[in-house]
Amino acid sequence: MMSCGNDFVETLKKIGYPKADELNGEDFDWLFELSEDKSFLEWFCGNVNAQHVVSQKELQDFDSLLESGKPILEGNALDEALKTLKPVNSKNSSQEEEEEEEELKKLEDELQTLQKLKKLQI
Repeated sequence: MMSCGNDFVETLKKIGYPKADELNGEDFDWLFELSEDKSFLEWFCGNVNAQHVVSQKELQDFDSLLESGKPILEGNALDEALKTLKPVNSKNSSQEEEEEEEELKKLEDELQTLQKLKKLQI
């Protein structure tokens, strides 16, 4: 039987989690025992990779933006600002809209996952 804890540790290695090489996957099998946690953790292991990790430079850039005092749009304010953008190219606009909706769904799912992860304080 495949160890879910091993999948979890492998995911941590993929995203560059410090000292992940020292972790034993079987020590994390218990995390997968509760069904609500299991579905989230299976999603996490199947979808999260190094592309989802914020780099040191990105963190520094964000800190610089915070220090600049410029407003950072989020929530409804961000949604409203994004609505004002016009597509540069109207070719295949319905296809583009579908792709954008798919991307939005993925981002919303990722946001929910990150919020759950924040609650877990991994």
